[in-house]
Amino acid sequence: CEFQNNISISHLNLNHFSLVHCNLHGSFKLSNINFQGNVLFNNTKLKKLHLINLSIPKRLVISKCSISEKIDFSLCKEINLMSINNSNLLESAYFDRIGKELLGVGTQFKKGIQFGPTNSYSIKFLSCHFKEYFSAPEFMEVQDFEVEDCNMEYPISFNNWMFNGKVSFSFSKITGDFEFYNCIFQKSANFSNLKNLRDITNFRNCTFNEICLFHNSIINELQLDGTFGAKGFLFNNSKIEKSNTNGFRVIKDSFLKQNNKIEALNYFQKEMQEYSSDLKRV
Repeated sequence: CEFQNNISISHLNLNHFSLVHCNLHGSFKLSNINFQGNVLFNNTKLKKLHLINLSIPKRLVISKCSISEKIDFSLCKEINLMSINNSNLLESAYFDRIGKELLGVGTQFKKGIQFGPTNSYSIKFLSCHFKEYFSAPEFMEVQDFEVEDCNMEYPISFNNWMFNGKVSFSFSKITGDFEFYNCIFQKSANFSNLKNLRDITNFRNCTFNEICLFHNSIINELQLDGTFGAKGFLFNNSKIEKSNTNGFRVIKDSFLKQNNKIEALNYFQKEMQEYSSDLKRV
């Protein structure tokens, strides 16, 4: 099917909805609709997609779609699962109060992604590519937050976030500063196999209430000022090029607790070099 004009559907009660193998040259809008079943967009080209104030007790699935302009998912707090799979989003995507779970798999976000004050139960991106910004507002509270095997080509900052569930950025590649300020991690946090080869990975005034892992990670610069790990940090087989005195001390102490004297000595030497530099700056 092919549609040239804008389409808007609103204020209805529907069972299922599907749009498959279509080409829409105008905008497509669903608003103020109560669905009983699933909503599916599959193998479809859209110019603009607006999904506003929807109730979907089952699943909203966007699969193998291309969206060339604005994407707006707002006030869809009754969605059980929003899934975006193997799609190309050519303009920025906005997610605001989007339900219990947001899942992105194998999708390219070419103009960035922005979150409003979402109340999602969990947010997961697997094997996705973020070409521009990954915008996170201040003072968010989420359950699971997983960004695994993703390529992120823009600085990322999380300010005053409460992570109540599992957090993982494992196997992801970051280009740009990767920063957490005043965040609380209630469960385990996994930054293993993370690569940030050029810029700063910074945790400032953060609290980890469970173990935090950096196994096999390659990080240009890691800062941990004011950060507390109740169950400690693990850095097995990681390569941390730069830090300050405090950061190298945390890494050294982690290896000492594992009785890895060789790596502990390596980071002790780096700690002392930074300490000597600190004295010279006084």
